[in-house]
Amino acid sequence: MRVFFTTPILAAILFPLMSFHSPPPKCQAPKPIEYPTRPIFVSLPPLRALDAVPVLVPQIVRMRVTACSPSDPQDIEYYKANGYKGAAHNVAADLKKFPKGTLMKVPGYMISQPGKFWEVDSAGGSVIRRSARQGVIQIDVKFELHSTAIKWGSKMMDVEVITSDLYESWQKECIAWEKKKTLYLQALDERDLLLAAYHQRYRHWQETCAMIQRANDRANNE
Repeated sequence: MRVFFTTPILAAILFPLMSFHSPPPKCQAPKPIEYPTRPIFVSLPPLRALDAVPVLVPQIVRMRVTACSPSDPQDIEYYKANGYKGAAHNVAADLKKFPKGTLMKVPGYMISQPGKFWEVDSAGGSVIRRSARQGVIQIDVKFELHSTAIKWGSKMMDVEVITSDLYESWQKECIAWEKKKTLYLQALDERDLLLAAYHQRYRHWQETCAMIQRANDRANNE
């Protein structure tokens, strides 16, 4: 007896057999990604180049240094009439040449506070006024006791002087240096961020390449 199979019947019988014996589909490997390009940085100077903090360099002025006190007999009447102005320990000078606020470091003055700059805070007595008329640079260091002022005497010496103009110029240099340092550190931070982003992309590229390799190996072994 002959058995005739129609197309739908053959399909119903053969399709499960074909599906059972056909190989499984290959794993689709991820597409390769582009190799990350290392960022190009503008060359930055080494950080030690910014270590040169602006230095306030005093002027050296050769002058005569005398001393004064509130009880100086030569000027006591003047002080009584006008008051002994300024602090007990400071500097009196010709205010036309050294305005108030000028800083001076006088060698040997107030050895209990070495290295201190003392402020010009008054015009001083008659000796300074007379010396100014004669064109002589002279200052008075101030003491509380007249005996101490007498002991000091009169000395020619080199005095370190910081005028208000010099101090303001130094402050401007410090402000400019701080701005430069801030910009430099910002550039370093931006470079670090770019490097971190680059390394992150590079790790992602390596992981993707490894995944592609594993997928290709599985496909070749199947």
